[in-house]
Amino acid sequence: MKKITKIVSLALVLVMALTMLASCGSKYSAIEKAFIDAGYENNTTFTGIMNTIKEELAKDEYAVELHLLTKKSNGITSAIIIEFKSTKELVEFYESSETVKGLVKDLSKNEDVNKMYNALVEAGYANGNCLVLPASVLYLNEITNIVKSVK
Repeated sequence: MKKITKIVSLALVLVMALTMLASCGSKYSAIEKAFIDAGYENNTTFTGIMNTIKEELAKDEYAVELHLLTKKSNGITSAIIIEFKSTKELVEFYESSETVKGLVKDLSKNEDVNKMYNALVEAGYANGNCLVLPASVLYLNEITNIVKSVK
């Protein structure tokens, strides 16, 4: 009876661990789908620039993936998505980057990491482990609304 209890307990722990890992995954695929549904597509034109940015972030010990999505209809409206390993790294990066703070001007300084992250989410600049930087000011509301729509 003790063996059966141990086996069942181990199996339950394994199932719970796998469930937690699955729920902690990246939000990029959901964000990408929302942008594609809104008429955007992956843009590989600026791969060299994106790799340079990625290398610079790696110097600061941020392991990220960069994605550029551009609206098909005009070819200009774009969003840069920086996919971090965790939301904690996303907030650390935001707090340390004056450039990103300048791009995301409508957020105030907040000492609490959770409140800062929630402010980024509410403004439509973050979701999960992804920071979304609109590269087109004219379509800022459209881009932030797409990010806000991702659940």
